[in-house]
Amino acid sequence: MKGAKKKLAKISKICEWILAAHEKIRFAMVIDGLGNVQCLKTIGLYELPSEISSRLGDSLAVMAGSLFKDLSLYHGAFEYTIVKHARFSTVGLRLKNAFLVFVVAGEATAEFVNHVRDTLRIYGVETE
Repeated sequence: MKGAKKKLAKISKICEWILAAHEKIRFAMVIDGLGNVQCLKTIGLYELPSEISSRLGDSLAVMAGSLFKDLSLYHGAFEYTIVKHARFSTVGLRLKNAFLVFVVAGEATAEFVNHVRDTLRIYGVETE
């Protein structure tokens, strides 16, 4: 039981670690294999009440999951994917037992994703 609590506590910290990894990262969310949002954090001009951001997180999890699932059907399994839209890039990154989605102000590159991976490794989080 202690191991499960420790694992959940670690997962909930991932969003904070990702936001701290680079000032261009504005949003981070971890989704487990069942599509449940494990953590969701934002940095921005406007902060939403926790209930609203939780509901938005559930919707975003479904949308991001569908998008990345469709991409993997066409292109095969991937370690990460970057979807650029206007001034933001949405990045999906596979973790060992979950999926990380984060939004970057501007363009995200492979080097940027590797920086995030390095940050996760510092905290002992495994990526695929």
